[in-house]
Amino acid sequence: MNNRIISINNEKLDSFPVIEDYASLRELSLNGNRISAIPHSIGSAAELKKFSVFDNQIAEIVPEIWSLTQLEDLNVSKNQLEAVSSEIGNLTKLKIIDIAHNRLSEMPGSIAHCGDVEFLYASNNKVAALPGSLKQLDKLLYLNLSDNPLTALPDDFSFESLVEFRLYNSGLVALPDSFFLSRTLKEVYLQNNRLTELPKTIGRSTKLRKLFLEGNQITALPDEIGGCASLEELDLRNNPIEQLPDSIGELKQLRLLDLRKNRLETLPESILSLENLCKLDLRWSERLQEPEWLDELRARGCLVYC
Repeated sequence: MNNRIISINNEKLDSFPVIEDYASLRELSLNGNRISAIPHSIGSAAELKKFSVFDNQIAEIVPEIWSLTQLEDLNVSKNQLEAVSSEIGNLTKLKIIDIAHNRLSEMPGSIAHCGDVEFLYASNNKVAALPGSLKQLDKLLYLNLSDNPLTALPDDFSFESLVEFRLYNSGLVALPDSFFLSRTLKEVYLQNNRLTELPKTIGRSTKLRKLFLEGNQITALPDEIGGCASLEELDLRNNPIEQLPDSIGELKQLRLLDLRKNRLETLPESILSLENLCKLDLRWSERLQEPEWLDELRARGCLVYC
């Protein structure tokens, strides 16, 4: 049988099933079981395109996996892996790599050789530093590095095609200037880190639509934020922000502005220029004196919470 698919999910399997004919296998899905080891015979599945063993008890990836050069989708998330071999770079046809929810302490630099990768999930590990070569993934659309002890990113950290970036709950102290030079960025999630400021290059992110910065240590925004012409949602809650730049009024597409739990005393009147603003949340900003012009926003149908 050609183009064979085997899917045995959530069946409480204690061991890898016996597979008679690896040669015809194209997809193998064994998610949500109790499998602790992958057999060396997996190397016979030379035409395998998808291999998914999400949510098992696997502690090691056998080297034969790295010879499956037709693989496009590799999911080994939610296991007990402590390392991924540098030989992952052999899998040059991979489009999806999911290594999240393991015990990985590093990401191999050779992953940059997987030049077709579009989605890379690596959250909930123990990765403390990233290889500089990661930026070579020119087709990467989505990158999730959340819940890792990452306090810094490589100095040169811009991507050719990246659309969505997630790095929350990670202790990140600063963003490199290069980050917002990824001109395709549309969504950035950086909640619950230790950021104190944003690089001025943020003004180059003309396609950015969502920017979530809840729970950082940001005290002010750069004037250049006004260059984010496509920004629709800006979440700044729970930061020690003391003032906003007048340039915030240049965010003509902004629909949501969340300023809860900040240290603002005043608001720039330029906020009135935000014609598409649907929701302005100012709750628990105890120092803020409510300006009279907020009534004008309310009259336009904007929900204002104080």
